[in-house]
Amino acid sequence: RMTALWIIQGLDKAGTDLEAISKFLDTAGSKLDYRRYGEALFDILIAGGLLVPGGSIAQDGDKLCKTKACVFEAPADMASMRNYEQVFIKLMRRYKYLEKMFEDEMKKILVFVKGFNEQERIKLARMTALWISNGSVPPTVLQVLINEHLVKDNIALDFLIEVFVT
Repeated sequence: RMTALWIIQGLDKAGTDLEAISKFLDTAGSKLDYRRYGEALFDILIAGGLLVPGGSIAQDGDKLCKTKACVFEAPADMASMRNYEQVFIKLMRRYKYLEKMFEDEMKKILVFVKGFNEQERIKLARMTALWISNGSVPPTVLQVLINEHLVKDNIALDFLIEVFVT
């Protein structure tokens, strides 16, 4: 938990400067063991904080532990999404062992898609399309969307359509 807070604070300092974010992640990786904190790291980079079951952000007491330096807070246009894609590519090139963790994390995050708002879903779908096309995750991660609570409300369908039109 302290580690997550430290990552959130570091990302907040970097702000929306994606170069600064990449630089922070690179140096943080030499201080932190991303092997132990990979799941938390990806939660934060995508949603802005630690995700709890259902897809909401974990709170510390009564305050939300969240950063704006994340995919969900980025502009939804494709140029911005591609810039964020580079942050993930650089991170995984530097720390190869994060690749498998990222695939597992995506399966978890996609199950939580119902807990995200429409804009967050669109951004996640666009990023998922980019990650599939660059090989960061296999297309099989999408299989977790075949889940009754996502299918009956058309959430899975809407998400998949957004992935495919990206």
